[in-house]
Amino acid sequence: MPKWFSRKRSFRLRASARSIFFIAWTWARGARVLKGGVDMRLLQYSTQNPGDIFILGASAAFTQELYNTGEALKGNSIASWLLGTPSSGSVNYNVFPIYQFPYIAPWAQFDWKVSRKLTINASESIGLPTAVDDDVILGLIQLTKMVNNFTSREVEFSRLDFIKLLGWPDSGDSYRRLSVSHSAPNSILLRSAYVLPS
Repeated sequence: MPKWFSRKRSFRLRASARSIFFIAWTWARGARVLKGGVDMRLLQYSTQNPGDIFILGASAAFTQELYNTGEALKGNSIASWLLGTPSSGSVNYNVFPIYQFPYIAPWAQFDWKVSRKLTINASESIGLPTAVDDDVILGLIQLTKMVNNFTSREVEFSRLDFIKLLGWPDSGDSYRRLSVSHSAPNSILLRSAYVLPS
């Protein structure tokens, strides 16, 4: 039989609450967009844990043959309790706090869209490359393949041989056109930039 008997009653409770308020706005003008807002929150948290509110205990000493000897094999704490002789007791009263956490976070975002711009400038006298200039470049590639199979950067050939490879007539116009095609790529200027629209 137990030598110590006690009776206690307790409870435990946890509760939380959350309030959220959000504001957002947007302003747009052309390629510029401005956004902003405020995020506001209120967090409440409560823990109710009273612990052991009321405790009564009874020992086996009251029902022992000799109450003041403390014999381990004599007496009964339940019997002492039933006789209405509790030997100890306690009362607890804990405070139940409520925690509150305010949270405020303003934010802003600015976007400015940009666009890419590519400008091609060519010589006023030569102009931009044409389909004939493409034929010349392809002919140079074919000629390099035939002469050294791309094993060297230097390729020796005459203008007459090249004109015959392209199938052009042996005339002054073909030689002038070949000279213009040779100068056209060097007269081109490429300009790339990012443009911020207004």
